[in-house]
Amino acid sequence: MVGAGRRQRIPLCRGASHTQHALYTSIISHEEIDAAHDSVVPMRKTWEHRSADPIGLLVAVVGGHVVGGANLVMSHGGEAELTTMYVLPEYEGWGIGSALWEASQAALRERGMRVMQVWTATAANWAVAYYERRGCVPFATGDASFGEHIVPHAGYRIELS
Repeated sequence: MVGAGRRQRIPLCRGASHTQHALYTSIISHEEIDAAHDSVVPMRKTWEHRSADPIGLLVAVVGGHVVGGANLVMSHGGEAELTTMYVLPEYEGWGIGSALWEASQAALRERGMRVMQVWTATAANWAVAYYERRGCVPFATGDASFGEHIVPHAGYRIELS
């Protein structure tokens, strides 16, 4: 089941952190991931808009447990960003990522958004392939910094018509 998240911040953050540990350790160390999640070091994104308005968090629940999430923000000019999407590694292959992807697009369409953006580390080949298989096209580059560690990113977008 995928639905709007309630105030389950701690489990969701731990889930995102757990997933990032599993996927991104070749790019970002465990310590940097944890420090960013714990706000010990600042995490900055060059593409982030200060005027972005939160739309909400969609969560995937299996057996009463949150196993994935997708966070959405409204940017400008009818565009929105899927800022985070994760599925716990033990639930990969269950179709949860696809369900979150579709639910994210539906939620944005309901709000009149025309375009969904998503950003990923350029070294995350699996994420690049995932977005491209879903029809996203690259449109910009930027950087995310975790303290002093800078990670090149690529922005992808998909029309929501």
